[in-house]
Amino acid sequence: MRGTVTLAVVFSLGLWACEKEEGGGGAEPPKASKTTHSCWVEVAKRVDQITGTASGEDEAKVTTEAWAAACGKLAAEAQADCRNAERYAATEGGGSISSGGKTTYSKTITRTPKVPTVRGEARSEASKDEACRKAFADACAKAGAPGDCVATGSHERLGEGSTSTSVGF
Repeated sequence: MRGTVTLAVVFSLGLWACEKEEGGGGAEPPKASKTTHSCWVEVAKRVDQITGTASGEDEAKVTTEAWAAACGKLAAEAQADCRNAERYAATEGGGSISSGGKTTYSKTITRTPKVPTVRGEARSEASKDEACRKAFADACAKAGAPGDCVATGSHERLGEGSTSTSVGF
């Protein structure tokens, strides 16, 4: 993109110079384009998953025990909210094996605390990389962890997007 813009500016200046020599053209050379790079970066606090597993011959009991194992890993004050879908995302997995007329069930419950996503945004006329560095710093600062919050291990980078807009000629 930068090569194309440079070529267009050089061509425009050359055309203006030729018109000027022939008595045409304006008094001023054409204006160069201005490119603005915008970027956004999203971060969220790093959280640990909570997993509970159980197995046995009674499927309902196995499910209850798996939930108890997962919820039991939470701090006492948080255990009451263990099944709260607004605080935790849940995944369940399991299966059964039958042999000799007996069936054994297994169940795994995984709870992941939901945390807010924080978005940082920035613009730069220098480069997309500079805009994204500034957006990342903005996101970490808004998340309460100034600096490189991903390198410290406190947060994880969830996404990034950018655009570049050129104006003029």
